[in-house]
Amino acid sequence: LQINTGEYYGNMQVRSTTPDEVTLGNRDPLYLEQHSSTCPIMGNLSFETVNNDSAIEFYPHLIRNELPVLSGGGGFASDHCGWCRWDLYENYTLGWNQVDLDGAKAWIVLCKDDVVVDERILTEEQRAPVDSDCRYSYVVNGTEIINATLKSAFRGSAANAVKLVNVTQYSDANGTALLVDGSHFYTAEDPAGMAGELMGGYVLTVKDIDLQGDEIWLELSTNGTVLKEDILTSDDLFEYRNDDDLGSVDCTVEAVFRGCDVDIVKLKNVTQYSGTGVRLIENESMIYPAGVNDHPMIGLWTLEEGYSLSARDIGLDGDKVWLLLLKDGKVMKDAIIDSGRCGEYRWFEYYNVTGALVFSTYVDVVFRGMESNVIQLRHTTQYSEIDGSVFEWAKNIIPVGITIITPPTITGYNPDTYINDPEGVTRDFNIVIDQPSDVIWHINGTVVKDTEKGVTSAYYTNYSAKTGYWNVSAVASNANGADMQTWWWAVNPGGFSTGFRIWDSNREPPMDLDYTWTARSCTGFYYDIDDDISTETLTIHLGSCTDRTIAEGDLNYITTAADIDFEYNDWGSYKLIGFMAEEYFAGYEAKDTDITNENIRLLSKDMLSRVLIDEDEKHTISTGASLELKEGYELKIVRLDIDGGQAQIDLMKDGKSVDTDIVTSPDTYVYTEDIKKLDDVPLVAVHIDNVFAGTESDLLVIDGIFQISDDFIPVDAGEDYGEMEIQSASGYTIRMENSDDIDLEAGEIVDIMGNLKFLVADNDTLRFALYEEITEPGTYDIRGTVYDTNDPTTWDHMNFEGFYYNIDDDLGTETLRVEEFSGNTIPEDSLIYETTAQPVEFDRSRWGSYSIVGFMAEPYFAGYDEDVTDDDITNDDINLLSKDMLSKVLVDVEDDRMISTGASLQLEEDYELKVMQLNVEGGQAQLELMKNGKSVDTDIVKSPDTYVYTKDLGKLDDVPII
Repeated sequence: LQINTGEYYGNMQVRSTTPDEVTLGNRDPLYLEQHSSTCPIMGNLSFETVNNDSAIEFYPHLIRNELPVLSGGGGFASDHCGWCRWDLYENYTLGWNQVDLDGAKAWIVLCKDDVVVDERILTEEQRAPVDSDCRYSYVVNGTEIINATLKSAFRGSAANAVKLVNVTQYSDANGTALLVDGSHFYTAEDPAGMAGELMGGYVLTVKDIDLQGDEIWLELSTNGTVLKEDILTSDDLFEYRNDDDLGSVDCTVEAVFRGCDVDIVKLKNVTQYSGTGVRLIENESMIYPAGVNDHPMIGLWTLEEGYSLSARDIGLDGDKVWLLLLKDGKVMKDAIIDSGRCGEYRWFEYYNVTGALVFSTYVDVVFRGMESNVIQLRHTTQYSEIDGSVFEWAKNIIPVGITIITPPTITGYNPDTYINDPEGVTRDFNIVIDQPSDVIWHINGTVVKDTEKGVTSAYYTNYSAKTGYWNVSAVASNANGADMQTWWWAVNPGGFSTGFRIWDSNREPPMDLDYTWTARSCTGFYYDIDDDISTETLTIHLGSCTDRTIAEGDLNYITTAADIDFEYNDWGSYKLIGFMAEEYFAGYEAKDTDITNENIRLLSKDMLSRVLIDEDEKHTISTGASLELKEGYELKIVRLDIDGGQAQIDLMKDGKSVDTDIVTSPDTYVYTEDIKKLDDVPLVAVHIDNVFAGTESDLLVIDGIFQISDDFIPVDAGEDYGEMEIQSASGYTIRMENSDDIDLEAGEIVDIMGNLKFLVADNDTLRFALYEEITEPGTYDIRGTVYDTNDPTTWDHMNFEGFYYNIDDDLGTETLRVEEFSGNTIPEDSLIYETTAQPVEFDRSRWGSYSIVGFMAEPYFAGYDEDVTDDDITNDDINLLSKDMLSKVLVDVEDDRMISTGASLQLEEDYELKVMQLNVEGGQAQLELMKNGKSVDTDIVKSPDTYVYTKDLGKLDDVPII
């Protein structure tokens, strides 16, 4: 190192050098703050100041550059920026490589411009022996650029995770703070975990339990969006606050248990508030997996008065035991007891509903052996619930050993737990058990088979399914205990498995839980009614009639390309596929078309294209003129040879020539282009019909045009479109399924993919409709379900989107049915349209209801019913239909409007309600109703009250119209 007088090192300048010493001094004033700050000196040396209002308190601080992490071979350990990266500012990334085997340390990598600049192995904060072991700091030229704290390192059975907190970044250009107190959660995998539903579509999921059985990875999500995730241990608090509203979720981890037989997590004090501050859940408990206590079991220590104590499982670490106290076979209390903790945590106590102590015991020893597992209990006491006395045996304070015997477990079953079948089918049920057991089969509690003894697999076959809902169960038992598998079997009378646009859990006969929409029932799907050609289906698999969650993989979309004739028939056909309710070009088959002699299959290269033009209209074009095509293409006529019947044409895009050719009529001009991995794909085909001499110029006649887009869309396996993920795209078929759970929350619109959505009724009854959202202005066909003439042909709101329907209240009044066909003719009086008035609540619900009727696919007002309409509006029956008339409902809202004196509330049809004057002390308002600027009514109303304006309509007197 060459040191010369006058050289600068950070804020210091070399003043003098001698053979024995070097002297440096600050070249500029150094400003020290009275709050926490860093004042660079030189290199990695700086002054650190602390918070002190009465004095400047500071100390010299040195950041020592750590040696790079070395691998066993002595080279740098990292040659990449981590398996998971977090993008910071100024092209920095903070990456994570690995978690150690104990789940205590994490390997952190810092990169800039994709080059490793630093790396450290950190110990998670709660296990770090010294503070610096969990802190990360990166310094450049004496200035700290990045610092962070390793909050958690998690090694799970399904995935590993890391959480960094207190992350701060400063610009290495000017020291400006770019990030303050940030945090990031790293994970390389996304395990499904164990989900627990809260209110309003929120889900609290235990993603994984660490290998030590001490920590859990907890995630809060809604509609597939992760809101917060954290690594927690017993007694840790999980808190989520929505900054945009008052919504919150809190809970505390009560226990984490990694057992020999089952893993369990218990949460307590689960509390949830809605976005409006309404308490939805208060101090409830949750146990994962759900229903883990539902399995029947034998109490291994029989107590008094029907009680028994079961040691269901012990932890893999040999310290914890899962105890259950049962009464008459029903679990009264369960708890995870840790014998490795201090005394108060080792007591198991049960108080009944009256608050009386019934049972208590102290877990002294938990032993995990080679052949059997044992727990030793002390100080065990049971009190009688009859007279409160202590049972005699409990007065002797002696150790009691319980040998844990593992009951049989049903490890496999088929079919799924919720089944839908049409009447009369044959249905097989089977189970697999982990130890020899006797198996008894029941349907709705009645034994239907009891012949399988000491088996490890069992089956039951029902040969004559009858309409109804059936509970099918298989109970496997032996001396060690019992386990049970239950199915919920819905058998429908022929069932409704398709045909309606709406799925309604209240429909009679019941609709299938496995339900399919096709192009015949979904207006949005591609359908050629002339040739009955469709390509798309969407199938949903629901668990029950109240199941508002479409589980991952239970929404299946399949579309298969079909042969479509060119409008210019001599060209043959091409492959067209409906995809997300849009039409796409899928390919040519050489045997089916004259445009190409090659098989060109876009799906084989994971792409699709749009059909832009397919027509057989005639176009006459003169020499020098052009025919406009789509996407900037145009076909220009350069010259015509009348005698030879030839045309020289120039295909242009965006004003530039892309192809020229000479075509002899009649013939087809084809323009091809290489698209990604496909060569010579015909993009434009034009049929030249004739060349002739006109009176003023020579003309060319075109009578067929076909054009596809050169802007292709990807359909690779793994590609996401909305909630759906492409599973495969091969041959001429695309298969998709939902990659995450989809929640059907009441009153919500659920995006599926593209413009396809579910509209969910704002009602406790599960009811939802599949529809295509149309955003572009225009005229569109809204068709009902397509039927053949031999089908029962009736349309209502369930299968015709055009009819009036209020999905929230299930109000639909119109039907159209064909009672008779004669060939292709509907005879006179055989097409019947009916509509019936139905009550609908005012938006201001305290006013009660009025009658509404759908008529010609529009909602109309039909009248008031004195029994259901509030007297504030009228106490008379007023029926417009009785006088052969209807009226439009113009406004029905419960919105707050503020109106000052002299101002008006604008209504429909040129009405307005004007506030003439207000008597604040008397709570009165003088109102004037005007139409077209002229007064039609005045009134004085005392709040709170309802102002009503009535008018004679036709033969009806005093009809409230406002």
